[in-house]
Amino acid sequence: MKNFILTLLIIFGFSFHIAAQSVILKGTVSNQKTGEPLIGATVQIVGTTNATMTDFDGNYSLQAEKGTYTIKASFVSYESQVIENYGVEKSTNELNFSLKESETEISEVLVTAKTDASTETAVINIKKNSGKISDGISAAEMSKLGDSNAASALKRVTGVSVQGEKYVYVRGLGDRYTKTTFNGAEIPSLDPEKNSVQMDLFPSNVLDNIIVNKTFTPDMPGESTGGHVDIVTKDFPEKFNLIFSTSIGYNPQANLNKKFIVGETGKFDWFATDGGARNIPAYAQQVLDAMPDRETLVISLNPAGGKFGYTETELADFSRSFDTNVAPTEKQSFLNHGHKFSVGNRYKLKDDKVLGINFAIDYNRKFNYYEEGEYGQYKNATLDDDKVVTDRKAQEDVRFAGLGNLNLKFNSNHATGIRFFRNQAGTSTARFRYGTYNYESAGTYIQERQLSYLERNFNSAQIHGKHSFGTSENPMTIDWLSSYTLMKQYEPDADFFTNLYKNPNADFTEADFEFMTNTAPTRIYNDMDEADTDNKINFQITFNNLLMKAGAEYIHKLRQHRQVKFELANVGANSNAYEGNFDIDGTLSEFLTNNLIAPDNQTGIFYMTDTRNNDANSYDANADIISAYTFADWKVIDNLRIIAGFRAENSTQYVKSLRTDILREGGYDRKTDFLPSINFKWELTDEMNLRIAGSRTVARPQFREIAPSSFFDYKRGMRINGNPTLKPSSSNNADFRWEYYMKRGELLALSAFYKQTFDPIEMELDTADQNYSVKYINTDKAQLYGIEAEARKYIGYGISAGGNFTYIKSVVQLSEFDRIYKKAETRPMVGQSPYMVNVWLGFENKKIGLSSNIAFNTGGEKLFLLTTGSTPFIYELPQYGLNWNIAKTFADKFELELSIDDILDSEYKAVHHGENGDKTFLSYTSGRTFGFTFKYFIK
Repeated sequence: MKNFILTLLIIFGFSFHIAAQSVILKGTVSNQKTGEPLIGATVQIVGTTNATMTDFDGNYSLQAEKGTYTIKASFVSYESQVIENYGVEKSTNELNFSLKESETEISEVLVTAKTDASTETAVINIKKNSGKISDGISAAEMSKLGDSNAASALKRVTGVSVQGEKYVYVRGLGDRYTKTTFNGAEIPSLDPEKNSVQMDLFPSNVLDNIIVNKTFTPDMPGESTGGHVDIVTKDFPEKFNLIFSTSIGYNPQANLNKKFIVGETGKFDWFATDGGARNIPAYAQQVLDAMPDRETLVISLNPAGGKFGYTETELADFSRSFDTNVAPTEKQSFLNHGHKFSVGNRYKLKDDKVLGINFAIDYNRKFNYYEEGEYGQYKNATLDDDKVVTDRKAQEDVRFAGLGNLNLKFNSNHATGIRFFRNQAGTSTARFRYGTYNYESAGTYIQERQLSYLERNFNSAQIHGKHSFGTSENPMTIDWLSSYTLMKQYEPDADFFTNLYKNPNADFTEADFEFMTNTAPTRIYNDMDEADTDNKINFQITFNNLLMKAGAEYIHKLRQHRQVKFELANVGANSNAYEGNFDIDGTLSEFLTNNLIAPDNQTGIFYMTDTRNNDANSYDANADIISAYTFADWKVIDNLRIIAGFRAENSTQYVKSLRTDILREGGYDRKTDFLPSINFKWELTDEMNLRIAGSRTVARPQFREIAPSSFFDYKRGMRINGNPTLKPSSSNNADFRWEYYMKRGELLALSAFYKQTFDPIEMELDTADQNYSVKYINTDKAQLYGIEAEARKYIGYGISAGGNFTYIKSVVQLSEFDRIYKKAETRPMVGQSPYMVNVWLGFENKKIGLSSNIAFNTGGEKLFLLTTGSTPFIYELPQYGLNWNIAKTFADKFELELSIDDILDSEYKAVHHGENGDKTFLSYTSGRTFGFTFKYFIK
């Protein structure tokens, strides 16, 4: 065994030695006039036999020794370009060629230059050469700014904000108006109430870049009103590379805190999976399985032995099968920590075949905690207190992700590949709220305890290919993709125990507590599975200055959501009141143990379930979208490019509740949307573009939103009502951008945009309901317009700076009912921030391997939740994020990094703006996090 390990170490050591000696020269070869890639162009190190051809993306890659060379790029009917004295010094060197079409006799153009491009520059080049308005962020920039996942990285992109550390808003439009794809493929949301993907699922070490397309072209999904976010993972590596990093983080508020509160734990929580620890107890499951056919009967446990004859003993056995852990307990938390590993290589096979392999894993565990938060519910224009409580919350997030890519390039014209991505995420949450509750009677105290565990699984498998045909004058490409994504969200034993306290003594050590009349203590089990398939094919052919593209796509979604709810009930006169205390556990374990119903205690408590409610909150759903598109990309004259065409999408969407005793269906059938698009691009100079675009897009409701049922969201303390008649919304979009690409990696851009949305979908809060009730509605129409500015500049001495600013104005006409109560004619769209600011300053000295970056971002006050009647709307106040890091590289293989996140510890606060001042809906602070990272790499 020792000899085997030694042999492996020798092999790896030899591989690392070989990898360290050679370097990579890579880049693209493109048409100088159109910016299109040239397929099959030759790139050669002059004076050697070391040469290669570009693939169908115009990319090439050469392996060489360190040194100074003359590099030549050539292509039939184009003038060759030669670059002399190019220093190939780094492990990876990027050199791009732009060839001019030959008008007469072919000649060579001699250039003396030294190019030092970075991955950030590559993303800027994508923006510059694209036919549509786009922004993005590269993996290099994510690493530089210390972004651990796609959600934190997207905050840096112009016009993009992230809500709840997960959901992307582009240009102020909510998550439903932004379509997210994974390597171009449709992926489902893990949240049944959201239409967009949780971006925190994608660790930065598996990504190449994230591109945000802000204008619609027909080859994009029709649901791209705000933007289209494409998450691009690593593909063909240039050479052998290996990266390992481990990090720890310390937040004085959340880590090593002995007052950190937790609920029930499982032995596999550390691996982001429940492992069955919180499943429905075996005896209770047997009772559920033995219940009569839910199609014909409504089942409930009846202590009187009535309709179904359950005895007190049976009820007691059923209730005792549940544990008594319904209150948080205090336990010391650990440090935040994360570990990343990635490895990749390319191998030359026979007959010019190239095999590319990438593998990456990421593990992250993070703790969040606050104990002096505030939550309030109010009514009327004067915001009279209904409930005002102190909020204490602890959360532990564990994520494990893995990515595998296998790509085979048969030759410069044909390639195929397989990708697999898995993300396993587990979130444990414990919450304790206490304070005054005036809804039932003045002077009453309330306690709320919440324990939950949320497990999210995301599995995506993709097979894809790209093929080039035709001639150099009329090249044709075909690319295709088949994707299968399986998502599972499991929430076992979510405990919600709310009780009132009356007549407490001075120190609250003794009091009578009782159940609320409208909210019984509850245990909920949610299980949701969704499978999405996405199959697409694209054709592209070029005739001189005209590129024609067409394609088709079929998306099928199938979701199954199941809920089982158990409520704590009691029987007997005056059995609602019990003696307890006002601390975090409130002696609830004793209460549940000593007061269960039994033959000698027929006025006790017991757990019950009602399949009418379970079936009403359980549903099956499916959706189909069949799409076809065509467009032309026409170089009208040397500096004018027009991309015009349309996309047709035929969609069906259907949701059916399991409760069948009344009509329980929602959705729509066979709705066809025609979505035209036109983009103009004027190349004012080689460095300056002017763009104008117009399009029409759609936004479809989510399954939960059209579900023909309502359910009580115990976490938020409100009832959520589906709306089976909810309609899709549509938008007309207009965009303008001027952009100036100065020196390599530098940029100045100004944009303006306008959107008119018909039947926008929004949430409305009914404060007249004693539990607060939220419903989804279509408002008449809305308008949104704004401007964006972006700048990147290298100042000198290793210092660079950048920033972006977005100003947005949205207008929604209030209904006649709301105009009376709100005393206003209009309001902004929900979730739309009036402004967003991102600023960063960086320093890098490659000679000594030292870099440091500081980044700031904020956004303006935005409408968070609508309310009915006279109660004012709820707004989120601005938060201010400031992060800093410093990193030092040693021996070209090791890196140490120090960081501070959330330096300002900005408070999250959502408020009602009332006539007599603001009233807090929710507020808390999360604390600062100090981090240390060690990284080992071979590139």
